[in-house]
Amino acid sequence: MKLTLLALFLLASFAGRTQIDTLFWFVAPEATSGHGDAPVTFRMAAFNAPAQVIIDQPANPTFMPLVTNIASNSAVSVDVTAYLNSLENQPGNQVLNKGVRIRSNAFITAYYEIITSCQCNPEIFALKGKNALGTEFYTPFQTTWSNGSYSPQPYASADIVATEDNTIVTITPSTAVIGHAAGITFEVVLNRGQTYSMAAQYTSGADHPAGSHITSNKPIAVTIKDDSVANGGCLDIMGDQLIPTSLIGTEYIVMKGFLSAGAGEAIYVLATEDNTAIFIDGSATPAATINTGQQWSYLINNTSTYVTTSEPSYVLHATGEGCELAEAVLPPIECTGSRKAYFVRSVDGAFGLNLMTRTENIGNFTLNGNAALIPAASFNPVPGSAGEWMSTQILFSTTNIPSEQFTVVENSTGLFHLGTINGGGGGCRYGYFSDFGQSNPLEIAASFCEGDTITIQPNDDYLSYAWSTGATTESIEVAAPGEYSLTVETSPNCIDSDTIDVEMFLNPLINLALYDTLVCDDPNPISVSAPSGFDIYTWLDADGEIIGQGQTIELPEGRYEVIALDSNGCYWPSIAPVIIDFEECDLVIPNIITPDGPPGASISQSNDNNAFFVKSLRLYPDSKLTIYNRWGTAIYHSDDYQNDWVPRDIPGGTYYYVLQLRQLNGTYRNFAGDLTIQLEAERE
Repeated sequence: MKLTLLALFLLASFAGRTQIDTLFWFVAPEATSGHGDAPVTFRMAAFNAPAQVIIDQPANPTFMPLVTNIASNSAVSVDVTAYLNSLENQPGNQVLNKGVRIRSNAFITAYYEIITSCQCNPEIFALKGKNALGTEFYTPFQTTWSNGSYSPQPYASADIVATEDNTIVTITPSTAVIGHAAGITFEVVLNRGQTYSMAAQYTSGADHPAGSHITSNKPIAVTIKDDSVANGGCLDIMGDQLIPTSLIGTEYIVMKGFLSAGAGEAIYVLATEDNTAIFIDGSATPAATINTGQQWSYLINNTSTYVTTSEPSYVLHATGEGCELAEAVLPPIECTGSRKAYFVRSVDGAFGLNLMTRTENIGNFTLNGNAALIPAASFNPVPGSAGEWMSTQILFSTTNIPSEQFTVVENSTGLFHLGTINGGGGGCRYGYFSDFGQSNPLEIAASFCEGDTITIQPNDDYLSYAWSTGATTESIEVAAPGEYSLTVETSPNCIDSDTIDVEMFLNPLINLALYDTLVCDDPNPISVSAPSGFDIYTWLDADGEIIGQGQTIELPEGRYEVIALDSNGCYWPSIAPVIIDFEECDLVIPNIITPDGPPGASISQSNDNNAFFVKSLRLYPDSKLTIYNRWGTAIYHSDDYQNDWVPRDIPGGTYYYVLQLRQLNGTYRNFAGDLTIQLEAERE
């Protein structure tokens, strides 16, 4: 049975992808209940395949895992308000068991939303999957606005979750945090799913711990939050999930939002290396030069702003609607982005879709398959990018982007970045849903069944392909397990590569011959069972016709095979059939034999009575036979007699046999008697 399995490693649907994955780690920040911290929900969307999603807390055994199913190309919201006390990462400066792990059997996108019943303190935290995991982070914070006054007191924090046991987290806070002074390094040891909150000691914007340094010996994820930030008469929570320093870049585009009151929109550029020069809108003169851990702010006035840095840096954008604030960590634009991006609009309030891409891609967008909704004419050049980059901000009503429904934006020719700003109800939500990292072409492990092949085929067009096998085709077919790698050119001068481990499931070798059965004097069907451990059994007769299913089956006389389906999806045909044979099974032991033929002749060359033939001996394998002469001397012995003794080289006469028949329980039953051997000459 030959099967060819197609592994779609989804380089467009899932590479150059949105923030999608099958595994997400997250720690939910505390929002003050005095202003509004509930309800809270996880919003998730599935794509071409339906998904079963499990939400759990590995370090919290009292948290019962939540299981939800998402139909393909649809979204669900999982209300977790009832578990708020188990989710919010407080108090500060303590090891807690509040880390959240989200697992799915298919690709999904996910974000955490603080809704609040008053709609007065909302924010979204876009979960970034493996792009959120790393071992070094710096923490950007807005430093313009201060936290409002409520009880409990709102504050800024960086919340950390470990993904493995014995994770040593080293923290150097830039300002005073709960339990630790500014500039004094300390360590925290966390196990998988455990969390720690580095909470600001003071509430003024100037005292937020911007530029704090966090490292670890194993992968962690970090959430930043700034609760109930006061801007004029408005107060709103701000926050996002961070990316590690390994994914930050040197080139960014900032899309101005709808903030119209207070100090104005701002970006905060955080350096991770000394002598980092910052350039605005293509200027050759640095707007600022800062060192490691220092942060520089800049007011945003234009619709789009082009920001470049001489060294990799974080860029945090504080925006909002009216006087309500929100913030997001911006994605670097060089060699990153998505071909498809998926999101879910939270509420019916004002909604802006931010898009940025290279100029050659602007005429190739669709929104839910409709090209007219994102026209090329809506794009404008990004100042200072020498015409290379274009951006647009399109306002959408609920007619084209309904709330709480799956929405997809796609570009057929290139990568883009997508962010959303969603106001309304006394708050604002801001986040980016395009890919912060490169495409990682072969991120799914693959497996196939022994004897089959698997085709590793990217589901997208790239400029070039280079496989570890030497092939330069879009796909390769492999028949052996092992590690395979692919290098692709995603766009001019942008190279991405990845490896995949291909596993082969071995044939379990179902040998039905072990169950061959000789039935004595009873023509009724008998019960035969195949080996256990399989999901589905299909029985076939000698003509290959299906005669039944199930591990155990009633079979009449004949020759049969089984095909078993295991939990890996492999079909395994039996390597040998089972034979059911009905015979008369009376035990008959001869008392005279008449061998003939020349010495050494085979039985087939002789008459039918020339061997010591015991009828039904086949029912007693491993039986023993000994032949004695008249003086008691053994002249023949076999420990596994096969009805094959022909006495041609001994004189005729009377002999004595001892036949030991092996029983099913392993014991032997003895039969003994006289045996006359009459030679041919003696019969004449």
